[in-house]
Amino acid sequence: MIDACAFQGMFVKQVLNRASKVLAIEPSPQNLCWLRAIAERHKNVEVVPYALWNEPCVLSLNFYKKPYLDSVFNLFLEGNQKIKVKAVALDSLTKNFGTIGFFKKWILKS
Repeated sequence: MIDACAFQGMFVKQVLNRASKVLAIEPSPQNLCWLRAIAERHKNVEVVPYALWNEPCVLSLNFYKKPYLDSVFNLFLEGNQKIKVKAVALDSLTKNFGTIGFFKKWILKS
Protein backbone atom coordinates (compact mmCIF):
# COMPACT_ATOMS: atom_id res chain seq x y z
CA MET A 1 0.00 0.00 0.00
CA ILE A 2 1.32 3.42 -0.90
CA ASP A 3 0.04 6.64 0.65
CA ALA A 4 1.31 9.62 -1.34
CA CYS A 5 0.82 12.91 0.52
CA ALA A 6 0.36 10.95 3.72
CA PHE A 7 -0.14 14.11 5.82
CA GLN A 8 -0.16 13.03 9.50
CA GLY A 9 -0.94 9.38 8.81
CA MET A 10 -4.71 9.20 9.22
CA PHE A 11 -5.11 6.86 6.25
CA VAL A 12 -1.95 4.94 7.16
CA LYS A 13 -3.45 4.15 10.58
CA GLN A 14 -6.60 2.79 8.92
CA VAL A 15 -4.73 0.32 6.69
CA LEU A 16 -1.56 -0.62 8.58
CA ASN A 17 -3.10 -3.79 10.04
CA ARG A 18 -4.38 -4.89 6.62
CA ALA A 19 -1.25 -4.30 4.55
CA SER A 20 2.00 -6.23 4.73
CA LYS A 21 3.90 -3.04 3.86
CA VAL A 22 2.85 0.62 3.87
CA LEU A 23 4.92 3.31 2.17
CA ALA A 24 4.00 6.76 3.53
CA ILE A 25 5.33 9.55 1.29
CA GLU A 26 5.27 13.07 2.77
CA PRO A 27 7.60 16.05 2.27
CA SER A 28 6.37 18.35 5.05
CA PRO A 29 8.51 18.41 8.21
CA GLN A 30 5.38 19.41 10.15
CA ASN A 31 3.79 16.07 9.27
CA LEU A 32 6.83 13.79 9.26
CA CYS A 33 7.04 13.65 13.07
CA TRP A 34 3.53 12.13 13.20
CA LEU A 35 4.34 9.57 10.52
CA ARG A 36 7.64 8.60 12.15
CA ALA A 37 5.86 8.00 15.46
CA ILE A 38 3.50 5.58 13.69
CA ALA A 39 6.42 3.84 11.97
CA GLU A 40 8.21 3.36 15.30
CA ARG A 41 5.24 1.35 16.59
CA HIS A 42 4.48 -0.53 13.35
CA LYS A 43 7.40 -2.15 11.55
CA ASN A 44 5.45 -2.54 8.30
CA VAL A 45 5.27 1.25 7.86
CA GLU A 46 8.10 3.02 6.01
CA VAL A 47 8.19 6.82 5.93
CA VAL A 48 9.68 8.54 2.88
CA PRO A 49 10.45 12.25 3.47
CA TYR A 50 10.19 13.39 -0.15
CA ALA A 51 7.86 15.15 -2.52
CA LEU A 52 6.82 13.31 -5.68
CA TRP A 53 7.74 14.75 -9.04
CA ASN A 54 8.37 13.45 -12.54
CA GLU A 55 12.15 13.44 -11.96
CA PRO A 56 14.59 13.78 -9.06
CA CYS A 57 15.05 17.44 -8.11
CA VAL A 58 14.78 19.96 -5.28
CA LEU A 59 11.49 21.85 -4.96
CA SER A 60 10.26 24.75 -2.87
CA LEU A 61 7.62 23.61 -0.42
CA ASN A 62 5.18 26.31 0.66
CA PHE A 63 5.10 25.87 4.41
CA TYR A 64 1.97 27.16 6.21
CA LYS A 65 0.84 27.44 9.83
CA LYS A 66 -1.78 24.77 9.06
CA PRO A 67 0.23 21.70 7.96
CA TYR A 68 -2.54 20.29 5.76
CA LEU A 69 -1.93 23.25 3.42
CA ASP A 70 1.80 22.57 2.85
CA SER A 71 2.30 22.19 -0.88
CA VAL A 72 4.80 22.63 -3.70
CA PHE A 73 2.07 24.70 -5.35
CA ASN A 74 1.57 28.24 -4.07
CA LEU A 75 -1.90 28.59 -2.57
CA PHE A 76 -1.49 32.38 -2.32
CA LEU A 77 -2.40 32.41 1.36
CA GLU A 78 -0.93 34.69 4.00
CA GLY A 79 1.87 33.52 6.22
CA ASN A 80 3.58 30.98 4.04
CA GLN A 81 7.31 30.38 4.10
CA LYS A 82 9.30 28.38 1.59
CA ILE A 83 11.63 25.52 2.39
CA LYS A 84 13.59 23.30 0.04
CA VAL A 85 12.59 19.62 -0.14
CA LYS A 86 13.96 16.72 -2.12
CA ALA A 87 11.64 15.30 -4.77
CA VAL A 88 11.82 11.87 -6.40
CA ALA A 89 9.93 10.00 -9.09
CA LEU A 90 7.46 7.43 -7.79
CA ASP A 91 9.04 4.73 -9.96
CA SER A 92 12.33 5.06 -8.10
CA LEU A 93 10.60 4.45 -4.75
CA THR A 94 8.58 1.45 -5.87
CA LYS A 95 11.28 -0.48 -7.78
CA ASN A 96 11.78 -2.98 -4.96
CA PHE A 97 8.34 -2.67 -3.39
CA GLY A 98 6.74 -5.71 -5.02
CA THR A 99 3.06 -5.79 -5.91
CA ILE A 100 1.24 -2.57 -5.09
CA GLY A 101 -2.22 -3.51 -3.86
CA PHE A 102 -3.48 0.02 -3.30
CA PHE A 103 -2.29 3.56 -4.08
CA LYS A 104 -3.80 6.59 -2.33
CA LYS A 105 -3.03 10.13 -3.48
CA TRP A 106 -4.51 13.25 -1.96
CA ILE A 107 -5.22 15.91 -4.57
CA LEU A 108 -5.92 19.53 -3.73
CA LYS A 109 -8.70 21.05 -5.81
CA SER A 110 -8.10 24.52 -7.13
